[in-house]
Amino acid sequence: MKTITFLPDTIQETNQIIDLVHPSLDGKKSKIQLVLSNNETDDSQNIFWLQETKLGKSPEGKDLTVKSTFFNNVNDIKKGGIMPNDSFKFCTLYDLSFSIIAYLFKENKLNFMIGKDESNKFETLNDIHLSLYEKSDKNWKFIKTSKVKESLLKICHFIEEDHGEETKELFFKVTKQNFMNFFEKKLNNITDNFPENVMKKILEKYPLLNSQEENIGKEAKLFFSLQLITSLIPFDVYVYLNKEFSQTLYPAFIKYKEVDNVLANEALKEQQLLLQSARNVGSTLNRPNDKKLIKTSVNTIPTNKKRKVVNGTVGSNRVSVGALDSFFKPKK
Repeated sequence: MKTITFLPDTIQETNQIIDLVHPSLDGKKSKIQLVLSNNETDDSQNIFWLQETKLGKSPEGKDLTVKSTFFNNVNDIKKGGIMPNDSFKFCTLYDLSFSIIAYLFKENKLNFMIGKDESNKFETLNDIHLSLYEKSDKNWKFIKTSKVKESLLKICHFIEEDHGEETKELFFKVTKQNFMNFFEKKLNNITDNFPENVMKKILEKYPLLNSQEENIGKEAKLFFSLQLITSLIPFDVYVYLNKEFSQTLYPAFIKYKEVDNVLANEALKEQQLLLQSARNVGSTLNRPNDKKLIKTSVNTIPTNKKRKVVNGTVGSNRVSVGALDSFFKPKK
């Protein structure tokens, strides 16, 4: 099956593709594919991360194709064609430091993260490279030692020993200061080129952010820059960095987030109360009128009228007094 791969201009003619353990150390994620581009004129080596993406997404399954791709050769249009899939691959520069950080974390060499003394010993460049090969991934043997050195210089404290006759040897040891400086530089670089589409989503969530002081907006970008590289580091490393940077790099934005969450919760409660009030009013208006359904009747209590005796009669019943007397007399 044909595939399209976008390659950077800096890639060399001699290249090699290898796999390395994912720098997040997440067992659910597959290994990353790296393109090693070796320069033939010197000992330098560029490392690119080879990734794949799809133009269309099917709701029925991620492996289903929903689009086709047309391609052509600008130099010879007859060499164009149609591919029965909608995926393509692309290469981006990869900082090998993330893979080394994953190795240091896995080997418990980031003691400062758990409050322990930085008691790690200094190690030579060759010892570290060998340990990467033996304990992390066999494919480290294809990565040049000069590239490992370049990454270690970013995240480790180092000393140089002169053995004479122009022979010098470097010794490395990871420290909190170098470790934090590496990530601080990364976040500042991302902030200076912050993606506009990401910023748009942030403003949708925090619409009042634009009206805040300028430093809060800058700190917001630093905070979300860390979120953008979360997938490249172990989760525990992310938790540690966020805790530290919440006090140093973006404390004002953290405070703003807390206040915003409180206001959002209060607004939500107010909306819920208004909704409940509206429901109560609606249920009252829709209730049948009791006065129309219940027939009211007035029970009158009979009054004792005083009746007059006229001509030996009581009221309208004509009963003679003599008859009554004879009725109560005992019979003989």
